[in-house]
Amino acid sequence: PHQPIELAEGRVTLDVWRMLLSGRLHSRDLILSNLHLRARLTDDGRLQVSGLEGAGRAGLEWLQAFLLNGEHIELSASRVELVLPDASQRSLRLDLDLRREGGRRQLDGQLYDEDGSRVRVLANGVGNPFRLETFTGELYLDASDIDLQSLQGAFLSPPPLTFDAGSLGLELWLSWRNGEPSIEGHVEATDLLIEPVAGDWKMPVERIAFDASLVEHRDRWTLYVADLHWVKHGHQLVVPRMQVRLRGDSVRLRSDRVSLAQLNRALVELETTPAQLKHTFRVLQPGGELQSLQLRIEDYRRPAKEWMLAANFREVALDSWKGAPGTSGAAGYLSLGNGGGQAVVDARDVLLEFPSVYREPLRYEELFGTVDINWFDDAVV
Repeated sequence: PHQPIELAEGRVTLDVWRMLLSGRLHSRDLILSNLHLRARLTDDGRLQVSGLEGAGRAGLEWLQAFLLNGEHIELSASRVELVLPDASQRSLRLDLDLRREGGRRQLDGQLYDEDGSRVRVLANGVGNPFRLETFTGELYLDASDIDLQSLQGAFLSPPPLTFDAGSLGLELWLSWRNGEPSIEGHVEATDLLIEPVAGDWKMPVERIAFDASLVEHRDRWTLYVADLHWVKHGHQLVVPRMQVRLRGDSVRLRSDRVSLAQLNRALVELETTPAQLKHTFRVLQPGGELQSLQLRIEDYRRPAKEWMLAANFREVALDSWKGAPGTSGAAGYLSLGNGGGQAVVDARDVLLEFPSVYREPLRYEELFGTVDINWFDDAVV
C-alpha cells in the first residue's frame, strides 16, 4: 500500500550554534528529491496533507516558523496527488526553491499538471509572508495552457461564471506594501463557452485577450481593462479601455472609443442578441465611433431582463431602412433600455440618403433632431 508521505532522497544542514542560542530548529539547507504527498482541498479552503492530519495548530505554527527561519529549501521532482472540493483528482509535479538572506526572501516555483498545464511563480520580499499586513514584496505568476473546465473543481463555492470549455494563459503581477495589494495582469483565453450559474445565456468565444488591473476601494473591487481583443468567427472587437464594477448581481461597464462597426458585428454573432435586433443591425450596417459608453445590467445571469445603455456617438453612418434615410457623419447621444429608447442627433455637415426619392445624398450644414426607437418581440420601429 502507498504510504501517506514518500521520499526518495533528502539532505538537511542544521545551524547548531543558532539552535543552541535560540532553542529553536534552524536549518541552512533542506533539499528533498522525489517527495510524494497526498492532499485534499476541503470545502472550507483548508489543505489537508495525508500523514499530517494530527499536527493541529501547533504543527502549523512549527511549519511556518521552520519556513521563516530556513535559509534554503529546495524541492525537486516532487509530486502531489490532490483531491479537489468537487472530488476530482489532479496529479501535480512541484519544483520549488526558497531562499532567505537576512530579512529578504526569494521564491522560484513551478507546478505542472498531467494535462499539460504549467504555472511558474517568482517572488521576493521583506517581512513575514504569513502576515501580509507587515509584508512588502512582489510576485510574478505565469500560467499557460490551463484547462478552464478542470480548474472549476478548485473553487470552494460556485463561481458566477462557468466555462464548459477553453484554455487560459495568464500573466499576473502582484505587489504588497504593508498589507495594501496591487494587482495587474494579462489574460488570454481561447475556445471558450461562457455560461452564468443559473443563467439564461451562453457565449462562445474563439479568443479573448486583455490587460487588466484590480483596484480595491471600500471593500469593493473594480476591474480596469485595456487593449481588449474579442474574436468570434473571424470578426474582431477591439476596446482600448474599459471599467467593470460588480455590485452583487449587477454589472456597471464604462468604455470609450469603441468602433461601432466592430461592435455591430460582435452583437450579430452573439447568441444572446434578440433575433429582431440582429436583423436590424445587419440591415443598418452601422459605422462610426462611440466616444463614450455606459452599460448597466441589473442581473448578469439574465441581462435582457433589465438593462440601460447610454452613449455619445460621432461620424455615424447608417444604411437606409424602411423609408428612413441613410446617414453619414451623424453625431449625438443615444439612450436605450428595455423596450426602446431615444437618439438625439446634433451634428454639422451631415449627409442624408433617400434612395427611393433622390439619386444623390443631400448635404446639411446643421442637423438637429430626435429619433424614438421601440422594439417588440417581432419588430423594431
